[in-house]
Amino acid sequence: MNLSYPNRQQILIAGYPRSGNTYVARLLGSILNAPVTGAYNAVPLAQEGLDRDGPYVVRQLHIKPSHNPNAPTALESGWQFSIPLWANERIIHVVRDPRDVCVSVHFYWKRDNLTETINAVALGQHPLVGLGSWPNYEQQWTDVENKLTALFFTNYTTIFYESLLDDPYETLSNTLENLYLSIYPDAINTAIEEQSFAHKKAQIARDGDSRPYGKATQLTHMRKGIAGDWRNYFTLSQRQLAHDHFQPWLEYYRYEDNSDWVKENV
Repeated sequence: MNLSYPNRQQILIAGYPRSGNTYVARLLGSILNAPVTGAYNAVPLAQEGLDRDGPYVVRQLHIKPSHNPNAPTALESGWQFSIPLWANERIIHVVRDPRDVCVSVHFYWKRDNLTETINAVALGQHPLVGLGSWPNYEQQWTDVENKLTALFFTNYTTIFYESLLDDPYETLSNTLENLYLSIYPDAINTAIEEQSFAHKKAQIARDGDSRPYGKATQLTHMRKGIAGDWRNYFTLSQRQLAHDHFQPWLEYYRYEDNSDWVKENV
């Protein structure tokens, strides 16, 4: 099947690994009756609905943005994406609490030591060398957002994974509005139901071997999907380590107001 979909408007879903990108991509694909796939030769876990015939295609990639207008293609490398070459296509940047990202990375890649995983996310170590550190990744997207705002670029928005969990309908409605996409309440509600954690996990248990990377990987991806799971795993020393790495961003993204969380309920 040809996955280029040359006559469709493209929506790029980009976020650090284990941030909810797959969930966001599948929700948008369901709402818009759009195929969900990667770009060029990339095949994401999220891929599904390749025969959907809506006017959009949802592209889900783990990529860093650049402002290189001379790149040969928008996807400069497996990890780097030239925003100027994306023209007027839509972009959704997905953000998740880095402490939960650490826990999800830890279990998804079956790492032995959570302290080492926190350092891997914070410093861009294996298995995240290609994308680099979470703080640097977010800084690059923040810089892009500021530049796009200055250029009055309107086809860019940010989704916080936790907001999707707290109020999926409101979050998705706002996202569609921000990107000047039509809002169909029935389609949003249907997508929320179809892409719910329990419904999707049951579906993958049935058809996972027909999906990219097979059932085992797909089910490993669907571990919990909750917010605040880091509280179930972080020791006091790991909280302090996460504080040292992420505190400015926790406050910037309003996950925390101060440093009290380090010793709270320990």
